[in-house]
Amino acid sequence: MARKTERYELENKTDSITVTGLDNLAEEFHSYIGEFSDMFFCRSWNNADTAYKYLCGLIQSERSNMERMEEAVPETDYQCIQQFISSSPWSYRNVIDRVAVKADELIGGTGVTALIIDESGFAKKGKTSVGAARQWNGRLGKTDNCQVAVFSVLSSEDSAMLTDVELSLPNGWTEDEERCHRSGVPDSRIEYKT
Repeated sequence: MARKTERYELENKTDSITVTGLDNLAEEFHSYIGEFSDMFFCRSWNNADTAYKYLCGLIQSERSNMERMEEAVPETDYQCIQQFISSSPWSYRNVIDRVAVKADELIGGTGVTALIIDESGFAKKGKTSVGAARQWNGRLGKTDNCQVAVFSVLSSEDSAMLTDVELSLPNGWTEDEERCHRSGVPDSRIEYKT
C-alpha cells in the first residue's frame, strides 16, 4: 500500500511513539486488502479473511512466523494460516500482478518515479525453508545460512510499493528435484538463476 512518509515524534514523558494519521491507517489497509478478496476464492470457500489475518500478522508480529502471528492477531488459527500459505489453491502470481497494477495506478508516472530491483537475504537456522543454504546475505554482510529473494519496487519521491518478488533457489536446491518437490516448489521454478 502506498503511503506518504509520516513524521514520527517521540514524547519524552511516556517514551511512546505517536504517528499523525494513524487512526485512518487501519481503515485504509482494510480497504486496500479488500480490493484483492476475489483472488482468494477457492471452489466454495473464500480465504480472503485468512489472507487479511496473515497480512496483519506480518505487520503486527515481531517475528514473521505463523506461531507469532497467531499470538499477535486475535482469532487467528495457526493451522488455518499454514494451510492457506502451503496448500490453498489461490495464485500468488495473479495477486502480485494485481499489486503491480495497483502500484502503477497509485504512483506510476507521478513526478520522479523509478523501478528499483534489489536482493535481500533472510537469516535461517535450519535447511528446510525453501532456498535456505549457506550463501551471501547482504543484510548481514557475510556468507551465512539464509534465503535470498529478489524484489522489485516502484518508487516515487515520497512513496514506494512492491511490484514483484522472487525467491532465489541456490544450486544445492535446483540440483535436488526431490527436495524441491517435497517442499512444494513447482517444476517451472526449479531453475538456478544468477
